[in-house]
Amino acid sequence: MKKLFIALVVLLAVSVCAVGCGGNGDKSGDASKDKVYTLKIAHQASQTHPWQAASEDFKKKVEERTDGKVKVEIYYGGQLGNDRDLIEGLQAGTVDLAFVTNGPLAQFVPEIGVLDLPFIFSSWDQGFEFRNSEIAEDLASKLDSRNLEHLGFLSQGFRNLTNSVKPVKTPADIEGLKIRVMQSPVYIKTFNTLGASAVPMSWGEVYTSLQQGTIDGQENPLTVINSQKVYEVQEYLSLTGHTFSFTNLLGSKITLNKLPDEYKQIIQEVGEEATYDEMKNVQKDEKVLREKLENEYGMKVTEVNKEPFQEKVSPLYKEFSEEHGEKWVNGILDLQ
Repeated sequence: MKKLFIALVVLLAVSVCAVGCGGNGDKSGDASKDKVYTLKIAHQASQTHPWQAASEDFKKKVEERTDGKVKVEIYYGGQLGNDRDLIEGLQAGTVDLAFVTNGPLAQFVPEIGVLDLPFIFSSWDQGFEFRNSEIAEDLASKLDSRNLEHLGFLSQGFRNLTNSVKPVKTPADIEGLKIRVMQSPVYIKTFNTLGASAVPMSWGEVYTSLQQGTIDGQENPLTVINSQKVYEVQEYLSLTGHTFSFTNLLGSKITLNKLPDEYKQIIQEVGEEATYDEMKNVQKDEKVLREKLENEYGMKVTEVNKEPFQEKVSPLYKEFSEEHGEKWVNGILDLQ
């Protein structure tokens, strides 16, 4: 009798649990909304670089719009590694979000290297038009198969050449100079075609290499030349404007797919806003930075006629099109 009583009690408990199953599921869903998620966002630049300001803007808006349910931790200055480390971390889910330069990303998605072709962008207006174009969507979608989510294109502005040997005004002045470039086929081919000796190198080694004379020069936007204090080890700045330096805000699909849909949507929206605002701020600051580098830090600034440079590197367009298809080059040029 006692065993029968215990069996009835157990059966009753199981029945109550079964009846309440739907209710418990709903409560579980509510509980997941109360969960706090912490995301890491990383970049290689210093705290004075526009990426840091964009990271802080992203953090503030995400935390506000999720009522503090998504926290964002910022890791600057390469604390989580260089661009390649960050990309691989995103793919593995050990890094959640990152600002990654276009050159290294092209090693994973070669088509995105079209953005780095020399002189394919001629103005900021063309850069902003690209962000809203079909070609931008097509390039961003190429990252899906790499376990990466594209959250926005941003730009550091036009890249310019610095060196410690002489003023560079024509392609002939570049010949023989050892110029550090990103580890990207497009950048290597560009400077080798111009007659320089292109030296692929991760950014962490560049300052010391310039200081010791291992390399003669480097190329970067004014934002980097200023924030990374390149002016301390380089005397000459030539305003070649050879590449419009696009950067990518990327998310890990592994991380984002673990978030509630509404939080994921907020991150996508804020990513688009933060990257657009960064571009506007960099555009506004370019003139100020040029004057600062020349007048405050004493760099010798040279204006250049871009046409001879453009003519010399023009074969790279055909080469890229033959390798990856004409749609990418033509899609960018059509925006001019």
